[in-house]
Amino acid sequence: MQNLLTTTLTLFKYAAIMLILKMPIAIFNALFKPGTYHELSSLQVERFTTDYLIVTLIISPIIETIIIQKILTGLLIRLKLNSTLIISISSIIFSLFHYDGYYRTILLTLGPGVVLSYVYLKNIDKKFITLFIIILHSLHNPIATTIFFLLFQQ
Repeated sequence: MQNLLTTTLTLFKYAAIMLILKMPIAIFNALFKPGTYHELSSLQVERFTTDYLIVTLIISPIIETIIIQKILTGLLIRLKLNSTLIISISSIIFSLFHYDGYYRTILLTLGPGVVLSYVYLKNIDKKFITLFIIILHSLHNPIATTIFFLLFQQ
């Protein structure tokens, strides 16, 4: 029971870190590029359907974790790259996966990409790390979407 509590607290800690890393970029965009988040939020509300939720909460985190953490990180480890380079490459690829026509999306997803890559790389020998990363990513997506919609709607 203690192990489950520790794992749950760790999960929420990393989810919070992922959100905190997005805030400076979001605030900068809100102050110096007014309306950009309103446009993004409107698009998200229009897409906020059951299909969108299934993709955001289940399918994307699974696919991205398999491709970026399992396959890409595994390849970079076999190439004997150092941890910093592995995390950097994985994070950039993660950010590029999220490009939606707005370059700020790449910047906003870079921080969470670093956290996901770091957590995976530092715990790669643990049994359920892939599932942990999928859950962490799945928790982050709706929280981030909701926070930015609430903060930046006009």
